[in-house]
Amino acid sequence: MADALRREFRVDPRWLEGASRNTHENAFFTAQHLQGSGVERVLVVTHAMHMPRALGRFEAAGLAADPAPTGFRGPAGEWRLRDFVPTVDALETSRFALREWLARAARPLRDRLPGDRPGA
Repeated sequence: MADALRREFRVDPRWLEGASRNTHENAFFTAQHLQGSGVERVLVVTHAMHMPRALGRFEAAGLAADPAPTGFRGPAGEWRLRDFVPTVDALETSRFALREWLARAARPLRDRLPGDRPGA
């Protein structure tokens, strides 16, 4: 993302978070980086399917977060009969959606585990 900001928009990022391994840690470490900076809101840029879970993590880390989704999947425009024919791409979309739903279901359980906080 930092490279894209520099290359596409000629903007140097002020803060870079490179220690996280997942969205949960990214939200936690980002909140730490921004503490005392005066930043009151953040944009969360992630895949549209991942957005609900990502927003939840950033809000749980104490950040006011606005969604900026990317990577929408699905037919553009009207539905056609071929939209219902199985394809490899559709299987990948289903896999991604299933992973997101399982991760959402598992999060409340993970929140109860000791040591699930980054840096703990």
